[in-house]
Amino acid sequence: MNSNQAPPEAAITDLADPSLGTIPGNRLKLAVSVSWDRISWGAWDPEQKLWLYLASERSGKLQLPGQLLDFIRTLWDKHQRLKEDYHGVTIIWEGLNHTLIPQSLFVAEEEASFLTFTNIVHSGEEIRSEVIPRGSLVLVYALPAVLRAGLEQIWPGHSLTHGISRFLRPSALDVEGRQYDVRTHIREQSFDLIIFRDGALLYCNTFEYRTSEDLLYYILFTFEQLGIPPAETEVRVTGDLFSESQIFEYLEKYIDRVTFAGPGSRVILADGLKELPYHQFCQLLNIFT
Repeated sequence: MNSNQAPPEAAITDLADPSLGTIPGNRLKLAVSVSWDRISWGAWDPEQKLWLYLASERSGKLQLPGQLLDFIRTLWDKHQRLKEDYHGVTIIWEGLNHTLIPQSLFVAEEEASFLTFTNIVHSGEEIRSEVIPRGSLVLVYALPAVLRAGLEQIWPGHSLTHGISRFLRPSALDVEGRQYDVRTHIREQSFDLIIFRDGALLYCNTFEYRTSEDLLYYILFTFEQLGIPPAETEVRVTGDLFSESQIFEYLEKYIDRVTFAGPGSRVILADGLKELPYHQFCQLLNIFT
C-alpha cells in the first residue's frame, strides 16, 4: 500500500499572508464553506488570482439548522476578516441531501419532485438547483430555510453553490486518464464518494457514517457493486482527514493507493500559505477557478 506525504494533524485554523494587510478588502472575494461539523473561509485576490487568507473551525457535530446558524454568527462576531466589505461573497453548502438529474430531463418547475423521489426532504427545507456543465447535469439539493435566511442577513447578496458541484467541474477534477478516478471528500459525520470511469461520471453519493469501519464498508461495497478492484485502484482524499487517522489507515489496508489530493495548476497560494494542508481546504480553493 502506498500514500503520498501528508501533513501531520495540526490545529491550523487561521493563516494569513503578510501582504493581506496591504490590499483593500473591497478588492478581495470571500468564500465560506459551511458543513454540519466545520466552517472554513478564505480571501482571494482576483487581480493576482491568489489566495491570501484561509481559516477553519470545527463546530462540534451540530444537528439543527438553528445551532449551525448560531455557530456561524459566533464566528462572524469573533473574526474581523469575515466582516470586511468584500467585492463579493460565495457560500459553499456541504449539505447531505442532493441528487443529480440529466439536464435533458430536468424541469425547473418540478425540481422538488426530483429530490423527493430519492431523498427525504424535511419540513423547513428549501429546494434549489444548479447546472453542472460537465456531463450536462443538474444538481438538485435541499437547504434549511432558516439557514438560508440567516446567511443572507450576515452576507447580503452572496452567491450560493453546493459543495458536490465543485468536484464535478473540470478545474476540481484533474482527471489523469486512468480508467477509474475515485475521489472522497471526508467530513466528521459524512463523506462524498465520486467516481469517474474513462473521464465520465460513473457514481456520486454522500453517506453518513459513525465509525471508520462504516466509511470503509460503504466504499468497498460501492466498489463491489460497480466492479472496481480495490487492490488496483487509487483513491484521492480531501477534507477533514490526516495520515495519522484510523480512517486513513483502514483505507490504506484495503485499497492499493490512497493519496491526499494536491492543488492543481489553477490554485495559487500566497507564500504565507504554502504550508497549508491543501486537502483540508479543497472546497474553498476550487471555488473561483
